[in-house]
Amino acid sequence: MGFWQDMLDGYVNGTTPEPLANQKLGLGTLDAWHPGHVSKRWTVDPELFHGRALFGGYIAGLADQVLGLAAMTVLEDGVFFGTTDMTIHYLAPVTGGELRIEGSVVKQRKKSIFVECCFYLQNDLVAKASATQVLYEQKKPAN
Repeated sequence: MGFWQDMLDGYVNGTTPEPLANQKLGLGTLDAWHPGHVSKRWTVDPELFHGRALFGGYIAGLADQVLGLAAMTVLEDGVFFGTTDMTIHYLAPVTGGELRIEGSVVKQRKKSIFVECCFYLQNDLVAKASATQVLYEQKKPAN
């Protein structure tokens, strides 16, 4: 296991805090992971509704988090990533309850990882997102 996978273990067992942005947005943390896959549950907060359903931008924030976590399951040490594009399909309104979010690596290449995630309310698919994560090595500072 490497740096990224140790971080995922820390998220699951509560010893590694989520990034500050995730904390401020109340995105919660990871429930489980294995290479190529992550899963989490998130309780819908009615204060985040736009009208009678969860604000779609909030689903986008959750998707970005889960898509990044999925990519981390297969990253090697010294490699970093960033989202270059993300697409979301909203299939049904989220009006309450608990979301189950499953993320997975679809395709890994030398310079990118294609990831997707699905949002389930009970067993109904309510949203689906995909993204491309570009990979890069950390540059060493010049002397």
